[in-house]
Amino acid sequence: MKKILLASLCLCLTLASGCGDGAPVEQASDLDIPALSEKLKSSDASVRLAACIEFSEGLHNAAPALDTLIEVMKSDKDAKVREMAAYAIFRMGEDEGKPAMPAVKERYKTERNAGVRSVLFTLWNHLEPETSPGATPATP
Repeated sequence: MKKILLASLCLCLTLASGCGDGAPVEQASDLDIPALSEKLKSSDASVRLAACIEFSEGLHNAAPALDTLIEVMKSDKDAKVREMAAYAIFRMGEDEGKPAMPAVKERYKTERNAGVRSVLFTLWNHLEPETSPGATPATP
């Protein structure tokens, strides 16, 4: 439980640090995609959450795991894991994360957890702001 709370705090702080004049400048971590993808199959939510956190630190290096992270974002039974999977997609960047948009839109419609919905909203706004639920309609 402490790991989940710590991960949530890290997520909030990282999202907050990205506000302002642009995304924070960070060095992408090298990732062992097969090993992390295997951890996402664990029955232990804290193991799956830790894998998502590691993917988020990989930035664009996590792109080969996009399909796996989309599946976790859509169907993991633990809200914190779904939230962190969406955040890992956000951290990949626009180009790498764009193929996730159909799944983001689909999940946003059905997601009931406020934390997950918040990250999905942020991700949608980042990848496709013109269609985001927060988009301002153009005035004639």
